[in-house]
Amino acid sequence: INVQLNTSAKLGIFRIGENLNVYSKKSKSTSPQDVLRQSPLVPIYNSGNLGGFDGATDAMDLINIKNPIASIYLNPSDSRNEGFSGNVFAELDITKDLVLRSNAALRLNYGSSTAKSLSAVYGTATQANTSMTMSSSRSLNSAIENTLTYKKKFGKHNLNLMVGNTWEH
Repeated sequence: INVQLNTSAKLGIFRIGENLNVYSKKSKSTSPQDVLRQSPLVPIYNSGNLGGFDGATDAMDLINIKNPIASIYLNPSDSRNEGFSGNVFAELDITKDLVLRSNAALRLNYGSSTAKSLSAVYGTATQANTSMTMSSSRSLNSAIENTLTYKKKFGKHNLNLMVGNTWEH
């Protein structure tokens, strides 16, 4: 889900505006590479193996890639990212060639993930230990930027000069 809002207004020599982006993303992890690299000769299921899945064996003389179907069931992982970013700005036309711009930006992000790994045997590969990993992160970034821009046209030539400063936290 992603929602974006942009507005701006001009009042004579003064312009103001803002943009806001709010997002939420959920994902589940599987490896499409393993699906593409897995040989069609490798059996998927084997009720005699721990976990009930199969994989390549030495007798098959194939690269032992983790069974992608087994990974979906025995190694589920998911992540979630949510947050927003936005900025407000103001511009002032000091003269027709000279513009002062101030911009303030803020970004907040929250992320979390969970990964599980259940004991299983995949052909010659063994996933011996059951584990679960959970993590989360939070970040807040802000910036303030001020610029002064001079633009002048001389016949076929253009002169653009800019000076400014930025503070980030």
